[in-house]
Amino acid sequence: MLGFFYPWKTAHSGDDGAINSPDRRAVIKRSRPEGQGKDLYLTKCTKCHKLYDPTTYEDDPWASWMRKMKKKAHLSDEQYELISGYLESLRKNNGVKVS
Repeated sequence: MLGFFYPWKTAHSGDDGAINSPDRRAVIKRSRPEGQGKDLYLTKCTKCHKLYDPTTYEDDPWASWMRKMKKKAHLSDEQYELISGYLESLRKNNGVKVS
């Protein structure tokens, strides 16, 4: 199980895929995209679960989870695209090779 992912905070403990090293926190802090995607992510996705670090997933599993969560969260196509765009920008800005 992965840990909490707070792109706006700088501290978290645990060896569970969370942002927990100073170097990774600095990268996240520098690469924070703002906007509707982030707002939706923080409001819609936290209704049912903690926030996961999208940079710890390979492309296929991440895409699979995103599709499942779109359905479970009853996201519109527009909401899904905004959240996906925000999370993909975090992945790209943190060294994940996104196809």
